[in-house]
Amino acid sequence: MKCHVNPRLLLTIFVGFSLCVYFFFLMLPLTIPRTFPNDDGNAYWFTRLSHQSIEHYPAMAYAKQYPIHTSRSASQFISGVVWDMPRDPQIWNHFRFDALSISFGLYNTFWMALLFGLLIHYRRVDAVLLMLGTFAGLMYNLTLPGRAWVMPWDMPIMCLFTWSVLVFMKNEYFPLLILVFTASLFKETGLVCSILVLLGPWSRRKQILGFIGLILSFVVCRKFLMIASGSTAILVPLNEGYNLTSLVTNTLVQIKLNVCDTFSFHLNSPFFANCGMLFVMLFLPTKRAIKLMAAVFMVGQFIAGTVYEFRDFFELLPLGLMQLSDYLSDGEYLRKVSHETPYN
Repeated sequence: MKCHVNPRLLLTIFVGFSLCVYFFFLMLPLTIPRTFPNDDGNAYWFTRLSHQSIEHYPAMAYAKQYPIHTSRSASQFISGVVWDMPRDPQIWNHFRFDALSISFGLYNTFWMALLFGLLIHYRRVDAVLLMLGTFAGLMYNLTLPGRAWVMPWDMPIMCLFTWSVLVFMKNEYFPLLILVFTASLFKETGLVCSILVLLGPWSRRKQILGFIGLILSFVVCRKFLMIASGSTAILVPLNEGYNLTSLVTNTLVQIKLNVCDTFSFHLNSPFFANCGMLFVMLFLPTKRAIKLMAAVFMVGQFIAGTVYEFRDFFELLPLGLMQLSDYLSDGEYLRKVSHETPYN
């Protein structure tokens, strides 16, 4: 029986594996305290819900200042389990880093490997370029003022956000519901993908029921996880507002700061985030539902996020690169995966 080996597939897998190795070693030193204020935040949030929580004072003070991070409990439960797993010192000492650094590196590398595997599984002919672009885009977070913060929800939400788009491109309704719900538990921005459910190519009844169901499921399950984790924050404490007055005041201040940071040109500019695709992707042709989803995400980040925290834009990194690739190939991939015209 003949075994047909696809050299392109093997090459793609090898490149993806190599990039994961690079990424793993880049993650190792990020749990070691550096010279920035609250620079132990990576270690604190990774271990917060473990049985061996590392409680450094600066990060604990930071946690009280930004309660929205305590509300993202799902990823912290998982990272806590990873940190609590038994370890063989003889194997781990080979890397010449402590166990926390290695656990942190393996956790984040797993999500990158899963993302790369999805690009291969969904037969992206440009998977190698997407992998290289994603890896390059992630490096921008290692610069100032990004400060190399990598929270336990950053890599999972990028993976699940991209997975939701890939499933949507295949017109798969129920897998999309599951993925959007899961993504929203890791980070509330995952709920933006519910726009894909609302505008997808299925019946109006499915659109409405799916959208409402996702919102309700998010509210119930997120609150349950917050209670289980001991978080006292409100469900989605946007801009750290605890009431209507503080919410409006903090939001106006945040918008002003983001406008100044965006349009006061400097090399560490959000215009260069996501390999330059952060804003450019809004002008590239793609399906209307995807473009609207990206626009809503951007508006939300501009209102409630911080534009110089480049990790906040990880969700759109692979998507922007996919749009660029599709644009340069005249929508070839979109025509292959959809019965519709490429940009509907």
